Amino acid sequence: MNKFDYVNNVAESPAVISVLVTDTVVSAANPERLSETICNISSNNIHLGFGVAAELNKGIQLPPGSAITYGIATNIPWIGAVNAIAATGTSSLTKQVIKRVSGR
Repeated sequence: MNKFDYVNNVAESPAVISVLVTDTVVSAANPERLSETICNISSNNIHLGFGVAAELNKGIQLPPGSAITYGIATNIPWIGAVNAIAATGTSSLTKQVIKRVSGR
């Protein structure tokens, strides 16, 4: 079986992450990450930093209600760390990770 075979994959429980007006870690680097979807469930813009600290008005902007999916089984093959910063106040993201299970 290969790394994309569904038998060797597991979905983590969905999580809600509070994003502050300072750099906030959303996901640590994970070489087993096949895909991760992040959704902005707040009413504020959130900016993402891939492999770097998140900064306002830089990186990828995630407007309210939008989502992004990345990982080695996607068109954005990112397994590094992801950080976020909220434009104003405390904002919220949801995330769902599908990862490879080694040795199964």
